[in-house]
Amino acid sequence: MKNILSWVTDDRIKETDIEKSLKHYLIEMLKIRSDRESKTREKEMAKYLNEIFQECGWKTEIFEIAYNRCGVIGKLGEGEAKFGVITHIDTVSSYFEPYIKDDVIFGRGVCNTKDIIAAICLLSSIYEPENYQLIFIGLPGEESDQIIAEPTNFTPGKSTNSWEDLLLNINLNNHILLIL
Repeated sequence: MKNILSWVTDDRIKETDIEKSLKHYLIEMLKIRSDRESKTREKEMAKYLNEIFQECGWKTEIFEIAYNRCGVIGKLGEGEAKFGVITHIDTVSSYFEPYIKDDVIFGRGVCNTKDIIAAICLLSSIYEPENYQLIFIGLPGEESDQIIAEPTNFTPGKSTNSWEDLLLNINLNNHILLIL
């Protein structure tokens, strides 16, 4: 099996350090319950993402759309061009403790989408954008009740009528937006 990080050629970065960090971020995310059966829903996940994205140089903010129903929005870089990633931070029910077997990580959300979030955070700390901005939005409720589709009041610093307003307020028009 080919190592997915083998393209990294920067001599200052050791592949083992990248793998170790990626595994650490992912396992810590997997330990946090973010399903409908959890008492804290997405709140603890949003707090953890806020913390690790800030460690990686992002400007971030947590937003709450209902009790314990939180998400996080972040920005890295200063250029005019923007690349945005929107994904969900909750998981389906039936939580189980994460574990590693034969170098494979198992846990609820490992391939939908906590793995992607960990990779985005880690890789952005290695290669900071030049002449463009990275935008990250982690939304609650995709896996359970689709609360993100309901009218809400959660734009950082401004009252809005829907989650679409949040996207419009960061002005991704004519830029790249990836929805996972």
